[in-house]
Amino acid sequence: MKTLKLTDCHQVLEAFDANLSASKFREVSLAETQVEFATMERARFHNVHFAGAQFDECSFNGVALRGGNYAGMTIDGLDVEAMLAAQRGQAAVAR
Repeated sequence: MKTLKLTDCHQVLEAFDANLSASKFREVSLAETQVEFATMERARFHNVHFAGAQFDECSFNGVALRGGNYAGMTIDGLDVEAMLAAQRGQAAVAR
């Protein structure tokens, strides 16, 4: 497997029918990027900003979200912050 390193550059990349497993992206802008028919199994995202991102017809089986900012986030039109607050309130009452 070859490694292609891009440093301090401005490029538009198009990858089709490609295996980019184990790739690393650090301090990059992927604004307005389109990802279609991709597998992200065991991918890790740390300190990534998804503001305004849209996920359509995606599988989130086994996905874990921790320590995030969920302001304005919705799942199927439902406000995530409100759902979390309600769930946490119910858990506090149950104690």
